[in-house]
Amino acid sequence: MKKRLLTIMMMLTMVLALAGCGSDEKSKSGEATPAKTEEPEKTEPEAEETAESKETDDVKPEDNNATEEQEEASASSLRLAGGEDLLIGLETVIDEKNEDGSYFVKSAAKDGMLTVYEQGGIALPDDGTGEGEYALNLATGLSDSGANDDARSKPSNVYSENTTYPVYVVRFTSGSNEDTRQWQVFVTFTDSGVYLYGISTPIDAESNADTLAEQLFPDLRIDTK
Repeated sequence: MKKRLLTIMMMLTMVLALAGCGSDEKSKSGEATPAKTEEPEKTEPEAEETAESKETDDVKPEDNNATEEQEEASASSLRLAGGEDLLIGLETVIDEKNEDGSYFVKSAAKDGMLTVYEQGGIALPDDGTGEGEYALNLATGLSDSGANDDARSKPSNVYSENTTYPVYVVRFTSGSNEDTRQWQVFVTFTDSGVYLYGISTPIDAESNADTLAEQLFPDLRIDTK
């Protein structure tokens, strides 16, 4: 009997011991663990778009070289290849030379019997005006008193062959009575601009504009330096 009670007591002791271990494990497993907080991802601030970033690739570098036409205009002139002896005694009254190659030179005799005009680097017509009309307007524009109604512009095949460019000869008179002057103007159209060589004399001069033009105009050439 005692042996049986001892056995029962040992069994109860073991049961209680096992129950205690189970409750300890449950309490340990039930303890809350602090949740891990994820740090927010660091993002780099977007760079503000600057004026430089807006530049496009299609912007071409500035061309510092002049075009062929500009180079020709700055170096070309309409010059006599002979006949200068007919112009002895002339004094330069106006001598204008510009950076773009255009120029205007006026030379005159002291007695007023002869005036010579040289002009070049004038822009080509871009408004549909014909060469003949354009030549007429430029030539008559040399006269301070304008032109009379006899102004005419005529192409010259001979002079065109000499210069290898279209040439027009403009004839007109200006003034009236004893102040009437006779004009002959050589006008040539090159690829880069228009060039003029004009002669003005009193209409009753011994060597008038018509006579001098016949002697000088055949020697006019485009001089490219």
